Amino acid sequence: SSLLNTTGRGNCVRDGRMASSRVDREYAREFFREQQEADPANAVCFDTGTEGPQWVSLSHGIYLSIEAAGVHRSLGVSVSFVQSTTMDSLKPLHLKMMELGGNKRLQDFFQEHGVPLDAPIREKYGTRAAKWYREDLRAQAEGRPRPEPLEPGTGHLPAVPD
Repeated sequence: SSLLNTTGRGNCVRDGRMASSRVDREYAREFFREQQEADPANAVCFDTGTEGPQWVSLSHGIYLSIEAAGVHRSLGVSVSFVQSTTMDSLKPLHLKMMELGGNKRLQDFFQEHGVPLDAPIREKYGTRAAKWYREDLRAQAEGRPRPEPLEPGTGHLPAVPD
């Protein structure tokens, strides 16, 4: 069950939109701990396989090592919004994106769309599949309609700029 829906602080949706208030850091740390215990794939960095990741890409709903987080930050917040699981103050929307995402879900999605998991970070997150996934994850978390599906066989191609 969802930590967001089982605690008193879980009332984070108002009129179909996520509340913009922040969740306290202790609550966020407990959320991330539970997510990592519930799915062993989340207990390692999505990009490097390093154990005990303490960073996340909220844009992709994945867990990152400090090394991968640095590269993700260099991509810019429009591609990968990176936060610490222990130091940053997060919004309920951020936790919802992590709850909906997860390392396994993105791994399966990339494999389905022909994005090599061992591709360089800049290349992997610059694909059409990664862009679509970011947009879809955000839409789901906000309760908005999902984007049109990717055209088959195009996910591995570079994303078209907005």
